Amino acid sequence: MVDRYYLAEDSLPTIPTPHDCQITDIEFDENFLIFKFDNDISKYDSIQFIKPNAKTLCIRIHLVDPVFYAYKYRYKKLSKKEGYFLVDNGKLKDLAKDKNALEYLYHYVGFTSFMIKLYNRGHYLLDVTADYVEFEWTEK
Repeated sequence: MVDRYYLAEDSLPTIPTPHDCQITDIEFDENFLIFKFDNDISKYDSIQFIKPNAKTLCIRIHLVDPVFYAYKYRYKKLSKKEGYFLVDNGKLKDLAKDKNALEYLYHYVGFTSFMIKLYNRGHYLLDVTADYVEFEWTEK
């Protein structure tokens, strides 16, 4: 089942958040940014009430601009300055394969804007210009 949410309409959609769910793979090209989640995603509290019979989830974000930005938050005690600093987008693929889980925390929705907060030994923020987001659910 595929749910599509349009970000360039008169009113913004309410998009469900797979909070604390583990991302197992990230792919991107000039058209899409794709998040694939672990099997048995319905074990997470945030999914149990949305799709209790869901096995997996794949989020596809259709990019208006193929350039998107990824930032990592650095604390002052670990670096000279505190705040978000730009990181290479290629690092995102490595984070999904890291032994520490890459978690989807939440997202912000704006007109052709989708901002995603992730966590893996630190906070990451992705700033994406998109016109729609697809949630592809696979049932058990």
